[in-house]
Amino acid sequence: MDRNNSNDRTTAGVIAATMLLASVALLALAGLTGGICAAIDENAGGSEGEMTGAAVSAASVTTSINYQGRLTDSSGSPLTGTYTMTFGLYDVSTGGTALDTDTHVVMVTDGLFNTGIDFDQSYFDGGALWLGVTVGTDSEMTPRQELRPVPYAMSALSLVPGANIIGSAPVALHAESTHSSGRGIRGYATATSGTNYGVVGASKSPDGYGGYFYNNGGGIGVYGKGRYGGYFTTDQGGTGGFFPVYNAAVNATTTHNYSDGVHTKTTGYGSAGVRAYTAGGSSHGVKASTDGDWSYGVCAYSRKSYAIYADTGRFDGNYSFYTPNDNIYVGGKIDVVGAVDPIITECFNADPAVDYEVGDVVTLGEDSPYVKPCTEADDTKVVGVVGPTLDIEDGEISVVIMGYRGARPDEEHVKVLEMRLSDAEARMAEVDLRMSGAEAESVDEKNGMENEVAMLRSEIEEAKSVTRQVVKVKVDASHAPIKRGDLLTTSPTKGHAMKALPVEFGGVEIQRPGTMIGKALEPLDSGTGLIEVFVTLQ
Repeated sequence: MDRNNSNDRTTAGVIAATMLLASVALLALAGLTGGICAAIDENAGGSEGEMTGAAVSAASVTTSINYQGRLTDSSGSPLTGTYTMTFGLYDVSTGGTALDTDTHVVMVTDGLFNTGIDFDQSYFDGGALWLGVTVGTDSEMTPRQELRPVPYAMSALSLVPGANIIGSAPVALHAESTHSSGRGIRGYATATSGTNYGVVGASKSPDGYGGYFYNNGGGIGVYGKGRYGGYFTTDQGGTGGFFPVYNAAVNATTTHNYSDGVHTKTTGYGSAGVRAYTAGGSSHGVKASTDGDWSYGVCAYSRKSYAIYADTGRFDGNYSFYTPNDNIYVGGKIDVVGAVDPIITECFNADPAVDYEVGDVVTLGEDSPYVKPCTEADDTKVVGVVGPTLDIEDGEISVVIMGYRGARPDEEHVKVLEMRLSDAEARMAEVDLRMSGAEAESVDEKNGMENEVAMLRSEIEEAKSVTRQVVKVKVDASHAPIKRGDLLTTSPTKGHAMKALPVEFGGVEIQRPGTMIGKALEPLDSGTGLIEVFVTLQ
């Protein structure tokens, strides 16, 4: 056989040499291309999260595997010449069909040769692979050689930008740090403009999770830090019907005792524990549901400000707080200030045939569903006083059942609103700076900020324009002069109150139960008139 003729058949037991793979070659095995970056020490000085190490870029890494070997004839003598070599990639050690092949004309000198092999990188998905070699027209040599990684190919330091790890394994990438302050995976988007992301997780399954986090040691599952500690939005709406299905930007579920669905704590001035904004129909800002004993739907506590602040933004103010069927319990004193009216009113059916007036004392009708101005003395059917303004809507009239003075401008409340407005305007300016093009997230955020700013401006104007109102009641002093502090009851004069005269029972003067309207805050010596009254039914 002519060792220098590449067309002759080689009858050697040929590749006896080992396959030598540099770490650069193994990068190709992982399907990695791009530059190499120096490690970043995030704890070596600088502010938290700041990149203090220098990033060093290198030339792109080739996908070719470096292959070296020794070619001999059947007697073991080294060959010299030019030979055609075909390399096959297999997923089985024997038999089967090559996944990919690569053929080269290789120069051999004194038995030694060196060449590159380039296979389709999609086959390097973490599964076992073997290399088969054929020289000239010989049969493929045996045994095939298993492709194995070198140490640096297993290191996260070998990953370069643009890397893809694709396969059917249950875990595509497993990262673990045993350091006491280590990071399993760290993502860092260094661009200072545009909408970029440190880490992105996604799932195509409707039952899957884009990100799933847990802490086996009992600590925090997810910790977020930034201008928004966490920002969540939905990309689809729920469905209506008799039993509507809701989608939520944040869904919190707990099953253990003493486990809050959402727990927030703020210490900064003008910082809301929870702030929610929705624009869709039938979309609750916050919805809470509990099944456990002594588990509150919402539990709010504040040392220095409002435990709960509610504002509908509606022109009619209905309803900042609404409970259709349940009782309301208030522990301690009722001290309502600011833009909420401290006068407590109730709506009753108004008789369309009656011309009601502010200050009318009204009672329940015995033979009708309406309330009407009183016409009897000491009437136990009394329910309140019309006022402080005449308010009849949808067949119902507003009646004061407790209170004296209505809402008044609250300077402290206005200051808080102005601070919130300043903060919202600053955040809206930041959104304008961050927007590039028409990213959906930025546009939605900007629209939300514009709505919040407009709402706060409206609240401030409304809070400044609130006028104080006082409950006044029609009274008739012809039965007895009325002094400040006297108890009042119904009189025979239509719609008027009069001084309540006690009755003697067992030598003790008492007032008739269920007939008291309230206490006079102004005197009236004679005749009829309107006086200020603190309404408190007894």
